[in-house]
Amino acid sequence: MDEYKLMAPVYDPLLHMVMHRVRKKVVQIVENLKPEQIIDICCGTGNQLKYLKRHGFDNIIGVDLSQSMLFQAGKGSAGVSCEQMDASAMNFEDNRFNLGIISFALHEKPFAVARQIIKEAARIIQNEGHLIIVDYMFDGHARMSARAAIHMVERMAGKDHYRSFRQYVKNGGPDHLLADYLVEEEYRFHGQATGIRVYSMEKYGQYA
Repeated sequence: MDEYKLMAPVYDPLLHMVMHRVRKKVVQIVENLKPEQIIDICCGTGNQLKYLKRHGFDNIIGVDLSQSMLFQAGKGSAGVSCEQMDASAMNFEDNRFNLGIISFALHEKPFAVARQIIKEAARIIQNEGHLIIVDYMFDGHARMSARAAIHMVERMAGKDHYRSFRQYVKNGGPDHLLADYLVEEEYRFHGQATGIRVYSMEKYGQYA
């Protein structure tokens, strides 16, 4: 069953105002990194890829498990190349990409699945490459009002989703999943409760 069947058609219109600044900042980061091959892991509707394509990036591909989300990705003049694929077991050779992006996907996955997605990302991204994580960051910088609003939204997404979200927050967000990788840059949005982190994917430690 595709859990995003009802949400997919309205996902981008609903979140455009919230996500526009974040999407633009990701484009700026990518422009600075100048990667040769880019993958958007758990790409959803392909919205971030479309932003990149409009800024001249053609060396991009997305993967997602939801057929409903991928259908939306194919719409419009900026339709992008996306494949239906399990992000925890991707069909790409080792070191295929210079840059990976994971946007608002880790918090909604069970811990074991999120961990495996990071492991797969480390496998397919080159040692000199980077991984951009866009997700919730509930540390000492996050405002209580923003945290409360996000909890309310995540609770509305369903019991399983909210259970994974709570575990993600309890574990320390992306810090726990990417403890062995160096953060090169960080940007904060939405009351400091969501952010973008750019990780250097030099392989060592548990994901080596």
